Amino acid sequence: MWAHRRGGRRVGGEHILPRSDYEAASGAEAHLVPEAYAAEFGPAPEPGSGRDRVNWTLDADLVSALRTRAAETGIPVSRLVDDALRSAGYR
Repeated sequence: MWAHRRGGRRVGGEHILPRSDYEAASGAEAHLVPEAYAAEFGPAPEPGSGRDRVNWTLDADLVSALRTRAAETGIPVSRLVDDALRSAGYR
């Protein structure tokens, strides 16, 4: 079940609402215990850590390659993306 305010009225329903990964992670971070959040989304960035959560759409073949590399190396996908962007000259 879900509910929210719209135009001064409370509205709701009992169906599944699609959410972006960012929306899901933000809601989960606010309502789950840290262990449950980390199991689903990975560790949350620590305040002041210099890391931000972003929601980007990438080509499926790139995502697959990143996940494969992460599984092979044990390096999180986010760090692989960091390294690729830095290697391309982004600082």
